[in-house]
Order: sequence, then C-alpha cells, then structure tokens
Amino acid sequence: MKKRALIIAVIGTLLTTVHWCHAQSQNKTTTVHFADAVKGEVKHKYIMEHATLKAERQGCTISGFQVSFVPSGGNLFGPFRNKGNKLTENQMNFLREFTEKKVKIYIEDITVSCGSDTTHANHIAITSIP
Repeated sequence: MKKRALIIAVIGTLLTTVHWCHAQSQNKTTTVHFADAVKGEVKHKYIMEHATLKAERQGCTISGFQVSFVPSGGNLFGPFRNKGNKLTENQMNFLREFTEKKVKIYIEDITVSCGSDTTHANHIAITSIP
C-alpha cells in the first residue's frame, strides 16, 4: 500500500513539473509590448497615442494586466487591475497631468490568451519621458 502511494506521489510530481515547464516555455515565446516597447524610455506623446498591450505571438491576445505609475518625485498611483489590453480613461488622464515629468510605468501580471490556452507574460517597466 505504501509503495502504491509513493508511485502515485511521484507520478503527480512529474505531471506537475511537465505542466510548469510547458507554461514557462510559453512565457519565453509570448513577448508582450506596451506602446511598442518592453523596457526603456518612450516619449509621452507616443504612449498617449499607443497605450495598448500587444502580444508578439500571432493569435494571442491580452485579456488583462496590472498597472502602476510613479511620477518623478511623486507617489505610487496604483496598482490597478485592467481587463483587456488598454489603459483606462482615468489612467490616461493621470498620465496627461504629467506631460512635463518622467513617469515610471510598471505593467505586471499580464494574462495572455492564445487560442484555448491562457498564460502569463513577463512584466514590463518603461519610463514615459517629455
């Protein structure tokens, strides 16, 4: 009986490991961009015109993400959970208030849907610059 329980435990661990490795490999191939960037500095005007998340892998869409903002010399605004691939109107209005300052934008917990599979992409950290 103990031997049977041990075999079941080992098989369960192996299946979990295979599933985890598959999810990790999907994350590496599902790159997500915000305003056509994954890091670095992006002009404020460009962000205002292209404030969407896009999956690089064809057939994949962004179904949700978490976003936070930190203006230069200011306090954290967020985190906020968004559905879809766009910033909300309130978040866009917040960015409009800081057109003359740098704003760090952190996008995390990005949910990516690829057909019937759902996975998470790596975080994005960019800076909006005047």
